[in-house]
Amino acid sequence: MSLRHHAALLPLCLSLLGTSTTLLAAGAPVKERLKAPTGPTAVLSATSSMGTATVTVDGAGAFQDALVYTNADGLTADLSWRSALFIDGTQIEANDVKQKSTQKAVSSFALGSLQVKLVQQLLPAALAGGYVLDQQYKLSNPGTEPVTLNLLRYNDSDMYDLPTNTFLGDFGYQPQGGSYNYIVSDVAPTPASLTQYIGVKFSGGDVPTSRAVRVCCSNYTDISPEENNTVPNDADQDGISDTGMDMAIAAQAPVTVPPGGSVTVKMKTVLGRSALSGLADLPAR
Repeated sequence: MSLRHHAALLPLCLSLLGTSTTLLAAGAPVKERLKAPTGPTAVLSATSSMGTATVTVDGAGAFQDALVYTNADGLTADLSWRSALFIDGTQIEANDVKQKSTQKAVSSFALGSLQVKLVQQLLPAALAGGYVLDQQYKLSNPGTEPVTLNLLRYNDSDMYDLPTNTFLGDFGYQPQGGSYNYIVSDVAPTPASLTQYIGVKFSGGDVPTSRAVRVCCSNYTDISPEENNTVPNDADQDGISDTGMDMAIAAQAPVTVPPGGSVTVKMKTVLGRSALSGLADLPAR
């Protein structure tokens, strides 16, 4: 059984200093296959009036743990177990990343015959208590033939009760007509409490991105037409899970890079703990 790093009882500053405690949370799901970053990493942080977010990324844009510290109650939520980009089911890896500032990192790597430049920034979001990780992959093709890739972003998150550190179960949410995929801690939030959430948006593919919240953890290759625009346990098909369980976010599209040209693929991950009057407060597009 894998161990998950939790900082629910510690201030974010302790996490940054590497003094967070490793715990086996009650009911914690067993995870497989998604690789933790093993090469160089950059620690991105952003501060708002509500608190601070920290995400440690590698040169390919993978990350393990996305920590949001809230000033009001002194608690830290870990909103991502692991997140990574895949090509035809194989996780992309890179062996270098450069920290440009506390909020920004850049990297360059080869992807087959393509050259990739990745810019990653963590910023406060418009929604109070929220943050956005903006990852932009510029794919350049120096060859004489077009190159097509099947890209899929996969994010596995687990929602825990704070401060008891007990697994609550994840709930999927897809805004109607939107572009984001969400995992949330509560399907009926009120402003009286803080709701945990993480959402992923993928743009820049050849066709509109397929999106799904799915039962964790399998299929890092594609999203079938039947699965597109769905969440698990949604009997009334309103885009909100009726019951919680271990879930993950997937967003997939083919990307064709023309000969001598380039394409920029954009990944946005919204995360936070916010006082919501309803799920509609979360960004849809």
